[in-house]
Amino acid sequence: MNINNETKFKYFISNNKEITFKLKVIYFSILTILIIISFFINYILASEFFRLGVMNQWDVVFDADPIKYLNQLANGWGEGKRNDISHINYSNFFNPIVRAISKVILWPSSHTDEITLRKQLVIFIMPLASMLQTILIYLIMRRLSFTPSQALIFTALGIVSFSQIIFGSLPESFCISSLAITYGILLTIDTNKNKFQYFSTPWICLQLFAIGITITNIIPISILHFSKLYRLEPKLWKSLMRTTASALIAIILTILISFIFNLIYHAPNPDTNNSNMVRKDHFSRNPIQRFIAFPNALENTIVAAQPRLVENEIAIQHQHQFPYRFTFNEEEPSSILKRPLAIALLAAIFIGGTIFVLGPPIEKSMGLALFGIVGYNWVLHSFWGSTELFLYSGHWLVPELILLAGFFRLPIFSSKLMLLLSTAIIVGVSVNNIMVINFILVKLSI
Repeated sequence: MNINNETKFKYFISNNKEITFKLKVIYFSILTILIIISFFINYILASEFFRLGVMNQWDVVFDADPIKYLNQLANGWGEGKRNDISHINYSNFFNPIVRAISKVILWPSSHTDEITLRKQLVIFIMPLASMLQTILIYLIMRRLSFTPSQALIFTALGIVSFSQIIFGSLPESFCISSLAITYGILLTIDTNKNKFQYFSTPWICLQLFAIGITITNIIPISILHFSKLYRLEPKLWKSLMRTTASALIAIILTILISFIFNLIYHAPNPDTNNSNMVRKDHFSRNPIQRFIAFPNALENTIVAAQPRLVENEIAIQHQHQFPYRFTFNEEEPSSILKRPLAIALLAAIFIGGTIFVLGPPIEKSMGLALFGIVGYNWVLHSFWGSTELFLYSGHWLVPELILLAGFFRLPIFSSKLMLLLSTAIIVGVSVNNIMVINFILVKLSI
């Protein structure tokens, strides 16, 4: 190579490195902006819900119970008890932190209303969880070999999804459960093969946290854990035993933590007889009807239909501020599969998941696990749970997003077409969901 060519080559390499660095700075800046946006969308809406009084009663917004969880997170108690079997350590994980921060803020003054301050601090929890989930979604997309621009697109779709907007703004368990499942997906596609892969601290800690938030989280986290173990060593019974062992360790620790906190606070142990888990009205009388209607819930998870206002029996009984509630009524016979978008979305999810399953081992195991999580929720909530299927959408939001991302790997989508189409989808979803949120806020303000 002569001196002139060598100089040109060095200039090309130097220039290419500079362009790559500039692109990384741009992508990092956009991700940072998205993270900030995710926080403020949820914090502003949460503050508005708090101001309007939504968090002072039950079932106003899609059967959520913010009054219960606001008190549990702020004070450690809700409905006269510290915890129940469904959410056995929810208050134990967050209330001590909220109390400690409030003490620091108020010190040395003792005249400020600490209970009000703790409730205001609770408002930050779900938006902060949304921020963390935004970061995790981006990391998952990058590990699945999506380009930075594609990863940012699907991260943005997660932010503007209706489920994330609503439950990232209400003191409930669903946003935190969604965060735990998202981290589990990230662990599933992790390529690290350390010597603690079978009983690793991250998986046990994740099970411990997820089960403490909502007992039914044990299944999706176990599905993810099993899929990774089986990928690393494809022996069915061995993987099942190790998954079960990790889950049992987490269950034992969960119960132990609950007992310890109940002793400290002189609280009764969870009452299984009065838990939502065993309430008769939580067992569906029309499981087939709910099963068929589930695609409507999948649609509302991302892009919301116009909710309806119906009578709120609990509010009327307790003479609360809002005698009505917002609902999608997804299980009503008149609404079953009448929306073609729900069918199209279901088809896209199935195709996307199939593309993952036919891909490399990491994507195959993850795709099967995500199918398992969506299928588990589909069957579970056909037989059990609130009549508002959307209430549980946080449990399948991120699996749905990732499976949908797989759809755009079809050969018909070039990189530019994929970006244009997905950007158009985000704009459409954003406009639609903003209109629905505005409808809800206007009705609440009357």
